[in-house]
Formats: sequence, structure tokens, C-alpha cells
Amino acid sequence: MPLNRLVSSDDVLPAPDVQPTTFSVDVLGRYVCNTLGEALTNPDFDAIVIGSGMYGGYFASKLFRQSIDAGHPLRVLVLEAGPFLLPEHGQNLPEVGIFDPSNAPFDTRDDQNQNLKNALVWGIGWRSQTRFPGTAYCVGGKSLFWGGWCPRLTDKDLEQWPAEVREYLNGKPKVGADAKTRASIYEAVEYEVGARPTDDFIFDPVAGPGAPAGEIGLNRALHKLVSDAIKAGATNDPLKDVLPPPIAVQTQSFISGLFAPDKYSSVPAMISAIRSGDNGGGDGQKKFFLVPNTHVRRLVCPPVPKDGATPDSYRVHGIEVISQGVRQTIPVKPTCMVVLALGAIESTRLALESFPTAPGRRDQELMGRNLMAHLRFDFGFQLDRKKLSDRMKAELGHPLAERLQSASLHVQGFGDHGRFHYQVYSASRPGSGGEEIYRMIPDPDVATKLEDMESKDRIAVIFRACGEMKGGDAPVGAPGTNWIDLAGEGDRDQLFDHARAWVHYENPQDAPIWKEMHTAAVKLAKAMGAVEFPGGGDKFENLGRAGVGTTWHDAGTLRMGDDPKRSVTDVNGRFHHIANAACVDQALFPTVGSANPVLTGTCLARKVCEELVARYTSQPDLAPADVTREESDGFVFLLKGGNAAKWKANDTGRVNRPNPRLAGDTILEVAAGAGTALAADASPFDLAVLFFDDPAPFRDFVLRLQWKAFFQDGGDITANSGVFLRAPAPPQKLTDDNFYKRAIEIQIDETGYDFAARRFRSPLHRTGAIYEIAPAHQWAAKVPSTDGTDGLWNDYEITASGDRVTVRLNGKLVSDGNVTGKGPSGAIGFQYHTGKVQFRNVRVKRLPAPA
Repeated sequence: MPLNRLVSSDDVLPAPDVQPTTFSVDVLGRYVCNTLGEALTNPDFDAIVIGSGMYGGYFASKLFRQSIDAGHPLRVLVLEAGPFLLPEHGQNLPEVGIFDPSNAPFDTRDDQNQNLKNALVWGIGWRSQTRFPGTAYCVGGKSLFWGGWCPRLTDKDLEQWPAEVREYLNGKPKVGADAKTRASIYEAVEYEVGARPTDDFIFDPVAGPGAPAGEIGLNRALHKLVSDAIKAGATNDPLKDVLPPPIAVQTQSFISGLFAPDKYSSVPAMISAIRSGDNGGGDGQKKFFLVPNTHVRRLVCPPVPKDGATPDSYRVHGIEVISQGVRQTIPVKPTCMVVLALGAIESTRLALESFPTAPGRRDQELMGRNLMAHLRFDFGFQLDRKKLSDRMKAELGHPLAERLQSASLHVQGFGDHGRFHYQVYSASRPGSGGEEIYRMIPDPDVATKLEDMESKDRIAVIFRACGEMKGGDAPVGAPGTNWIDLAGEGDRDQLFDHARAWVHYENPQDAPIWKEMHTAAVKLAKAMGAVEFPGGGDKFENLGRAGVGTTWHDAGTLRMGDDPKRSVTDVNGRFHHIANAACVDQALFPTVGSANPVLTGTCLARKVCEELVARYTSQPDLAPADVTREESDGFVFLLKGGNAAKWKANDTGRVNRPNPRLAGDTILEVAAGAGTALAADASPFDLAVLFFDDPAPFRDFVLRLQWKAFFQDGGDITANSGVFLRAPAPPQKLTDDNFYKRAIEIQIDETGYDFAARRFRSPLHRTGAIYEIAPAHQWAAKVPSTDGTDGLWNDYEITASGDRVTVRLNGKLVSDGNVTGKGPSGAIGFQYHTGKVQFRNVRVKRLPAPA
């Protein structure tokens, strides 16, 4: 019989306030989750993650753990639109039957098509002319349901990705407990999710008592069949590498006495972080909060009065949510990073509605372009078991084993029309082709019965083909392209009062890669000895294509890149135009390649995490040995000895004090703007410069220095300064003699304020930019400092050689530009503009003129 509805009341339960339902006691929900009110007891968060799925859950727990290891634990808030459902992957719970609805995609334009069973967790928040099964609105999201195939992107797949990201994925880890043991980030994350070792889940069992020695298992036989066919050229070249199956199931612990985590989801690590973050000091002291049933409507970037205009802010100030039916706004402090992890479609919707790159100009909007997924089909056939056994005996000296178990492997292909791969599954049970691979069998009697079901005549094989879909730079709405935009007012989400996304996939049925994948599959199957193709699958006209909306591989619409004119986010997942917003899901992908995206997406989430933790780590002061080494390399320290007295302000009436030197002449400070002694008639172009007064001008050189920016009164980030290169001797008023037109400026300003356009968010005017010449490619500065604390120092290394200037910020190449038309030589100086910035360890090495 149907159950009565459980009604929430205003009665507050005494501790322990764990609530019973008709069937259970909600221990996990209460010990893992919090209400929004509990979380906002202290709203001072360092990161707010929107979405607790595959990437959001991984990112949040990794951020918390790494920040502890770095010595400055960050406070993390995770917001999830759905409820707490399961503590681990659904397939770790035997025979429960919790699956995704991939076989029943819905018409997204008709809300009635979402049946009640799936509406409990699965829902579709967007509109499209393509059918979708929806997404999982619950803690853990699709990570509770995913299949687990977890390959790397190939070097070919990554060719169009930023060089720094390619090097990160394939380079050795530099942070974390696995930095000493793993050869690459890819390998490190493979171990984290259970895709390595590859032989602990799919393997040929050891022969039991009485079994003939040396019998060939199905995995070995399958690998030999496929490898031999490819080496013999049976597929005419498209197929290349044959690899072990990269399935994210870890059945073996790496440490004695600890349980293995089984099939991966993001929830167990998140639970561990949440419990570790509870120090017993009450909600105000907790470090990690997970708040379910909290739907994010919009990120608030309000107008900010500036120079007579009111441009939209450079940062997120608040998050509008509906939590447990109540609408409210979560405050966001200036240094708090807001991280989107809702999946490509919903992350793009939220970003478009909150801070588009080109408001009101659809043809120029960068968000929503480059939408990609995968083209997929299943191709099945059967092998004659006796013939295969005879072949193994002839070629390897032993027949097939009497009792066979499931086998799998991964095959990569590089065709004329794109890259693809096959997930290969095989079993000797009638009608089977891999479904048992993802099934927990807790009862040994059931496992034995499955073995007894083996066919003595046939072996089933399935190729799950996964082909690349191409994206591109075409504007949103361009004919023949895939894109995401905001749907019209008639499709507005009335429940949560925000625009929906419109997801447009062009009909992919005529894509030439379908034919290429199918042709290679048929040739490979025949070379392996296929004797039957159920349903006539060897004929292209019988190919059963999966709907493009059913893969959950949507990607690319907030793509990362080095060029702010072509990409939405930088190489660390941070939005080019918003100082405190980032993304950690598949929307970041520049190309989708042929591989399932989870492994690479998780690696990207780890990269974003590492960079955010690094924001809170100061660059160390130079030790005496460092100074000696650099001096021997030709660097002259400009705050050492008599050089310290050569720093002069061009107009002492416009600076906060005549002597800018601090801490025993080892630190220079420039401070200007509100609350200082600027002249009453000062304008932005009449500000001052602190310059090194040396008779020999600087032409070609390497300049290294450390700098530290401070919060303004009121707590926001508005410190604005710059490093002048090849500047003319500054006049009393910098507007004289075209000082700004001749000098090169390396900017320090996290707001990216463009004075001429009266707007924030400009990469050409942001920290690291060669001011108005070359944009900053990525964010790399430390969190601003507070008076009375040690603060956080940044490193600049600036090279001027001929007409080229390159800028490295904290070891990252952030800008590189041609400065033709600027002064060929001149002074080095620091700008007095707004707020307070300090400098130390300023040293320069003159270079010979370039050839």
C-alpha cells in the first residue's frame, strides 16, 4: 500500500537529531549533510562548489585534503540540487537494481514525459530538439550510476589542447602523496578511481585443482585475436593500440588491512572529508559542509560604481539559491572561489545567465559554442568456441580453458574522419556481451550458476564504438553547428525562476565517422573469426546508433584555452573575465577526442584544485645563497647597498609619503588612492611613478621581483599598480611627454579595469597583462594580503628582448607580446595608482641586444 507522506515540522529534535522514517534511521544523511542555515552560521568560505557529482565531489574533497597538507585548511561549502541518496556507487550494492534511464530518453520539451520513477532523482532541466535521459540530481550525481570505462585521451586527442594542460596530464605529479610514486597525473588519477591496476578486476582466473596446466583464458585469447588482426592489417590501418580495459573498479587494496573501495564514485571521499572537517567546535568551526536540496538560480555580479559609470563587477558577490523551498542569497567574500560542477549543460546555463562574455550580443558570445559529445553504437557477433580453442592450441600450445569468465579490452582507432575507440566485451554465456562485468555477485552459489551457464559452442563479443564529434569556433546559432544558449521566456523554469538552457545538436546521422567505425568493426570481427552477426549487424543499414543525448559526454561549451578571445576559461579552469569563478566539469574540454571523458575531466578537476591551493602559499624570500647565486649570474639587486637610495617618486605631493622604503630598505611600498595624500586635482593619468634613477637606461634585460597586493579598506580587491619598463624619465605629470604611450606597463590589477571603456573584466588590463598590448592568458596571482599579517608574495619574471616582452607570474607564462612602437630603452619603475602594493628582491640582468 502507498505510504503516508513524511511531513517536516518546526519541532527541533534534541541531539542526536537523527530522524527515523517508516523503514530506516537517517544516520548517513544527518552525519554527512547540513542545512543551509547550519552552513551559514559562519559564511566565511574559501570555496563554494556548485554540484556534488563526479567532478564536484572529487574536487571538493581533494581541495580540502590538499589545503590541509599545504598547511592552510580551506573552508569548503558544497551545494547540491538533489537529496542524499547512496553512500557509494549503486553497483556496489548487490542486486538492488539502481540504474540510469539511458534506454528511455525523454522529449525534453514535454515535462510529462519524465515518469515518476525517474523523477525521484533523474530530471531534465533544459530544453532540446534531441532526446535526453536527463541527469541525476542527488549527492554524487552520475558518479553513482556511470559505467566506469575510464581511458586516457591520446596524444592525438590532445593536440589542440593548451600546452600547459597537455604537459600536466602526462607529467609527473608535483603535489600530493602520489607525487613520488606515479609517473603522470593520468596514472595518479587512474589509481585514485580504480582504473589501475588493470588486472585486479578483469583477469583470467588461476586454474583450479585438477585443471590442465597452461589452459588459455578468454582475456588472453581475446587480446591475441584482436592484436593479430590489427598487426596483419585486416582493418586497413584505422585501428592502432590494443590496451587493457580501463574500468574504474578497485577490488584490491594497496595497503594491508584496508578495504578496497570497489566501483568508483565521488561520494566516499566526500564523506571522509566532511567527517574530517568536523573538529567538534560547532557549525561555525566546521571546515566542510555539504548542503543538499539547494538549487542555484544565479550568481550575483552586481554593478559597481566607478569613474562615473556602473560596470558589472569583476567578481561573484553572492549566490541566489532556493533551499528547502526558501529563496535566499549566500554571500561570497572577495577571495572565495565559486566553482561550477553541474555538468556541461547546466554549468553553461548558469554562467550564461550570471556573467556572459558578451551580454546581449549572441553572435559574439563565447559561452555555448563548441558543444560536443560522442557518436556511439554497439556491434555484436559470435565466435565458434571450438575453432577458437583449436587456434589457441595451434598457436600457443594450449587450448581454451574449460571454464571461461568475462573478458574485456580497449582498442583505439584513428580514422580519416576522426578518432574513435572500441570497448570490447566478451563472455561465453548465451546473449551476454559484457553486462555481467558491472554486476556485484555477493552469493557464491549465484556466481557458480553463472559459470555453469557457459555455452559450449559460442563466445559472444560486443564492440561498443565511441566516435569523436567535432566542435569549433562558430557562433551560437550558426547553421550546421552544435551549441547551448538560454531558452526563450516560454520555456522558463517556473519552479526555480530562471532561464533554462537550450541544447542544440545537429542531426549526426550522416557523419562519415559512423561508416568508418562500422567498416573497421566488421573487418576486425571477420578477421577474429566471427561466425554470426545477430540482427544483421554486419550490414551498415542495420547499425543501431545510440542517440547523441544518451552518452552523458556533453562537453566543450566553456572551453579552456590561452586566448581570452577564443576561450571562456584559462588553463586552470578559471573564467577569463571573472576573478573568483571556475569550472571543473567537461564543459572545459577544447576537444572531446575519442575517449570517455571522466578520467581526463577528473584530472582537470585536480589541476584546478592544485592551483587554488597554491593561491594561499606565499613565494619564499630569497636566502643569502640565492642572492649570491643570482649575483654571480649577472643580476644586480636594486634594493641593495647604494642602489636602495636611487628609488625616487616623480611627484612627492601625489604619494602617501616621500620615502617608500620599508623594513630596513628591503621593501618598497607604493600606496595611492582613497585615504592617501594624493593631490585634490589628481586624475587617473596624473598618478605617480616610483622609478629607479640610474644614468644607464635599461634596454634588453631580465627583471625579477616579488610583489604583494593588499585589500582596500572595506575588504575588497582593488589594489592597482604596475611595473614600468623602458619608461622615459617621468615628468611631474605623467600625462606630459606622452609618458604612458612610450612606457611599457606590466599590470597588477585583479579587477581587470579598462579605464577608457569604463568596465572591469578585461584580460588586457589584468594582472600579468602587458597593458593594452597582450592579455593575461591565465590567473596566477596569490590571494591579496591583509595589513598586520605576513601576507602572500608573488614572483614576477619579466624579459624584454628587442620587440618581445614575456611575463611569468609565479612560474607561469601569463603574457607574451610584441611591443613595437614603445620606447626602445628607459627606466624601470612602479606605479602609484590605487590601494597598496609592496615590492622586494628587485633585481635586473642586462642582456645583449638580440641578433
